[in-house]
Amino acid sequence: GTSRTDGEACPLGTGLISVVYDRRSAACLQALDLVRCREGCLPGGTRTTRLVEWPGAAAEEVLAPARGQLRERNLGQEYEMAGKMVAVLPSGLALPDCQEDVMQLIYEMESMSMVAPPTPRTVAHTEGHLAWLAALQ
Repeated sequence: GTSRTDGEACPLGTGLISVVYDRRSAACLQALDLVRCREGCLPGGTRTTRLVEWPGAAAEEVLAPARGQLRERNLGQEYEMAGKMVAVLPSGLALPDCQEDVMQLIYEMESMSMVAPPTPRTVAHTEGHLAWLAALQ
């Protein structure tokens, strides 16, 4: 249940946080140590991350859908990955600059490991109760 570096991109919907990091950056490697340490201590050995080294094709595949978000948060300028760590959540939301504030990533990891997803029965029950809203559209 620990994180690992692998060359595969983490497509949306896999349930893992893709963490793209500059393998040449001391700050990224230090933050990565914290991520690995925390993931190793999550309840039940839950794996929450897939680590992807930048530069590389796998990193570009993970970052491509998030480029617009990253540019917007960077005041319209292209987001430069050199020296940076970016986490892309399963929802597609990108968390930039995790090398500076790794706790935002740790929070998401903990949340994923400790909050149980709803059962199919609960989802069906909830959707049944909300069906009338769909009829209003």
